[in-house]
Amino acid sequence: MGEFKQRPGGDVYLCGGSQLASGLLEAGLIDEIVVKLNPILVGDGLPLFEAIPKPKLLELTATKTYPNGVLLLTYRA
Repeated sequence: MGEFKQRPGGDVYLCGGSQLASGLLEAGLIDEIVVKLNPILVGDGLPLFEAIPKPKLLELTATKTYPNGVLLLTYRA
């Protein structure tokens, strides 16, 4: 999977798929994580990632607040 970033082309956008996202994160292939936080409590949901073997510290690089209370949080992985 490591040669994937070396290929020509643009960015890859992954939406959903916690199992794939976990593999890409563990392989060091994710540069940026964007989290959309909705002000709704739902009691159940899908994980962003499967179990990650060791904690991964993220650096917050940008935030955007929308009038409806939604937050867009951008992190460098």
